[in-house]
Amino acid sequence: MNGSIGGFGILLGMVLFLPLRDVHLLVLGPLYGLLLWVLTFLTIHKPITGRDPFKHSLGRSAAIISFAGHIIYGIPVIWVLVILGLLN
Repeated sequence: MNGSIGGFGILLGMVLFLPLRDVHLLVLGPLYGLLLWVLTFLTIHKPITGRDPFKHSLGRSAAIISFAGHIIYGIPVIWVLVILGLLN
């Protein structure tokens, strides 16, 4: 729930930033995923877990999987906003 609320808030902020309104939706979705990953994984992970995200016991695979998941997540979020009429 928190991720969805925060995610849509960040995305709406990106869309209100006028130069991003001209970006194709298939680019905006992954761009949003990248921004969300940077804001959450890189800034929040270590304070919460006490572990550096790039020095994890699983190696860099955890960071790579998280990155890919965020990029993929951005696409359906954009799609939902288009269906809701918040994006055109």
